[in-house]
Amino acid sequence: MAAQALCRLGAGWLVMALAAAMPAAAADDGTTFLDGPELALRLLPNLVRIEARDINEQGFGLVVGGDAESLYVLTAQHVIARRPPAGLEGPVRPSRQIEIDFCASPQAAPVPAQAVEAFTADGADIALLRVARPAGYAPERRALAPEPKIRPGGASWVIGFEQRCETVASAGAVESARDERDNLRVRQPGVRGGSSGGPLLVGEGVAALVTGSDAIMVTAYSLAPVQQRLRALGLPWWLEDARNIPPTDPAAARIDLAETLNRYLFAVRNAHGLLLQPKVARATYADYVAHYNRALGRFRDARDKYDGALAQHWPPAVLSAWQRLRDELWDVHLRFWETNADARTIYETQAVPPAVVARMKDLEPALQTLQGDIAQFLRALGPPKESTP
Repeated sequence: MAAQALCRLGAGWLVMALAAAMPAAAADDGTTFLDGPELALRLLPNLVRIEARDINEQGFGLVVGGDAESLYVLTAQHVIARRPPAGLEGPVRPSRQIEIDFCASPQAAPVPAQAVEAFTADGADIALLRVARPAGYAPERRALAPEPKIRPGGASWVIGFEQRCETVASAGAVESARDERDNLRVRQPGVRGGSSGGPLLVGEGVAALVTGSDAIMVTAYSLAPVQQRLRALGLPWWLEDARNIPPTDPAAARIDLAETLNRYLFAVRNAHGLLLQPKVARATYADYVAHYNRALGRFRDARDKYDGALAQHWPPAVLSAWQRLRDELWDVHLRFWETNADARTIYETQAVPPAVVARMKDLEPALQTLQGDIAQFLRALGPPKESTP
């Protein structure tokens, strides 16, 4: 297997050479660049199916907090309490037989849940459940969309429908910002019921919880005011900013491509420098291999991801430059990967065969060209042109 990252002594000059070309926002802060369905899959540990057996109601819920013994699940109130028909008065009939299935553990048996009666939402169709925390349960805390990112026209997705822990196939669009009753309205084709209590996503994370839908429009209750209510009751709130930039946002292309290219160059330079030496420590070699593979994997994920965004937000020459650059990088990788045939020998003997050292010397001009072309591309990836309607 090919080796990776740069010799410790060479790291300084490489970082300095690329600093002018790298956007300041490209620091490795854990930001992700997932589209709606990919982000929904990451949030699956927080999604639950709910069945109120005694009132024959079903829906979904979102784990929003917990402690060592319990989890707190937000859902639509009508999923766990039957209301009188529209236009008629009468008592609300709460369920006494609520069961929850965790979507990330489909083989596990349902567990009982109870409504937290102290939780109120000023008459909104929203409720809170308490359920015993399963052994080994690990939530996804990075889930929320920042409030300023929830705006009309933004793409949206609904997770959970017809008792299936899946994302509704078609994307929708936010129709209106949060209103005075903390509701969002979303044009969401494909939702035909059964999604109540499920999360409503925008590209940056969870924005609200579904409380109603018809053939086209979805009503969802914003999560922004729920956090304050839970904390006022002394209950835990886990969810934080998802720190996700959707691939359609030009910022995603600028940040992800810059990080991806610089990580690959750092990794291949590290490995290249290591394999120019006659002796290598086994642990160092294994470490560089792992770093190289991770850098290559990130390049694989980003390779075609931003073609649409580059075509829309940048002059045509930028997309053409990216297509040439990624082919150039792949050619370097294929030449570097020839060392794979000697990987076992290098690992076991902790020595680099002379033939490998010679190939690494022959690779140097291509690496220098790649480094220069990366810097040039990142300069061209500066501010995008205005989006076309």
